[in-house]
Amino acid sequence: MATNMESYEGLRNRPNAHSVYTGVDDEGGESVEELRERLRQMKALVSERPNTRKSGIDDGFLSVVFAMILAVIAFVSLYAFYTLYIAVQKRWSSTPELK
Repeated sequence: MATNMESYEGLRNRPNAHSVYTGVDDEGGESVEELRERLRQMKALVSERPNTRKSGIDDGFLSVVFAMILAVIAFVSLYAFYTLYIAVQKRWSSTPELK
């Protein structure tokens, strides 16, 4: 019986669905309109700040690094397929090898 009372108390302490959608807060907190206004102010502050970078890596260097990684991956893939082709060709060649 104690668990039913605890669950009832938990339901009673939850905010109403009406307060979630209308911005009316029973505890005296900020309304939705006040939060939206604060968000607009924060967006304005962020847009006014100069665009500064904190890392020393620029876009050109990053592009070169990714291009080199792509080239290495392509080379390793081609080498693996070439090696596999040679192995299959040796295995299924029509001329038997002499021992």
